[in-house]
Amino acid sequence: MLSRACHIAIRATVYLALHSGASYVNTKEIGRVLGESHHFVAKVLNQLAGAGILHSYRGPNGGVALSKSPDKLYLKDIIAVVDGKGALEGCVLGNAKCSASNPCALHEDWSPIRQQIMDLVENRSLGQIAERIRILSANSEGALTSSDFYLRQKTH
Repeated sequence: MLSRACHIAIRATVYLALHSGASYVNTKEIGRVLGESHHFVAKVLNQLAGAGILHSYRGPNGGVALSKSPDKLYLKDIIAVVDGKGALEGCVLGNAKCSASNPCALHEDWSPIRQQIMDLVENRSLGQIAERIRILSANSEGALTSSDFYLRQKTH
């Protein structure tokens, strides 16, 4: 449903939310922590900076930072910039003609799930996600660190 670039954008902005209040974070550091190519991460972050989600600063102490409080940036904001506002609205089977009046085979099953996803991305802020990561890290008895929550999952 979401592109790889969008996944990177979400994970990177959550990382920045966890480090909000700090100065600019170097894009190479973000790429390393996420386990992604620095160049691809930089491209995605430039897209977010161009849309006003991030501030960027060049130079020896340069990097990126969230442009607003993490509590005022929502998943929908990130998704809209990278994948477009309608990224989560389409048919799960990719049927361009699918609608309530012309449903696909999964329309009735998918519609309530899609609505739950839409509600989540519209109402979940980066600040809430960062706080949840802090709580889960604290409750894991050292088994997990906050970085475990935004590292790329390797597929086999």
